[in-house]
Amino acid sequence: MGPATYDLASLLRDAYIELDEALIDRLIDRYLDQMASHRQVLSSREAFRRLFDFTSIQRNLKAAGRFVYIDRVKGNPKFLADIPRTLGYVRRNLQKYPELETLRKHLARYVPELQ
Repeated sequence: MGPATYDLASLLRDAYIELDEALIDRLIDRYLDQMASHRQVLSSREAFRRLFDFTSIQRNLKAAGRFVYIDRVKGNPKFLADIPRTLGYVRRNLQKYPELETLRKHLARYVPELQ
């Protein structure tokens, strides 16, 4: 079992497509409304969004690494074109949370797109 945000982050921050941020906000709100209507206990909407963003960071970093692996080990560069969008998600989410600045700085030494 993983965080409640995992599947939602997988769908809304997919490495292959980019959804409008306003649409993502609406879909998260709809998801939370449905959870509340089924009496699922969640903390606050803000806490859920924060966990969603943190989950997205983890998933997107993993995806970007996987794309490089597929290129270098498997000899298939097809997914390299998806890295800029994927790291763009990471950059935007890291910028939203000042407490993640140290993480961003450490990652930026190895991932120039996060500078």
